[in-house]
Amino acid sequence: MKLMLVFAGIVAVAWSSTPPVGGADEWQGVGCIEEIEIPRYSAVARLALKPGTVRAQIKIGKDGQLSDVTLEAPDPMLANEVRGWLKHTGRFRPSCAGREVTLLFTFRLEGEATHYPFAIVRFRPPNHFIIISQPSLPHILYIPVQPPKEDDKGSGP
Repeated sequence: MKLMLVFAGIVAVAWSSTPPVGGADEWQGVGCIEEIEIPRYSAVARLALKPGTVRAQIKIGKDGQLSDVTLEAPDPMLANEVRGWLKHTGRFRPSCAGREVTLLFTFRLEGEATHYPFAIVRFRPPNHFIIISQPSLPHILYIPVQPPKEDDKGSGP
């Protein structure tokens, strides 16, 4: 499932809705997003000791490119996850050059640990994405050790 397509649909619905009580400026800032992929709960994000919310303040440059991003996060691993996704997948409307957009990304681990956790993303208008996943069980790599062959026992250097 492409999270990007889900996000595009959510933004289209949200952008056409009435602005929130918090103010129209913040709402219209989300309208400056042409396309982004939502961060996944990757192995890097799972290394974070403190799950929580990353606040991303994005400055849009000319031609709709990301000009600058300032992050506030409870853990640097979560900040790195969000920064990477925004820099590599974020595209913004060129008409929004010079504007700032604030996005919130909340990372939560819920449920029982599993070897193959999945992630879901929820959107709360005007700008909040909640990424929820199951905790991951540790992966143990088992390499069997073969006993030496009979021919090799007596031979030495």
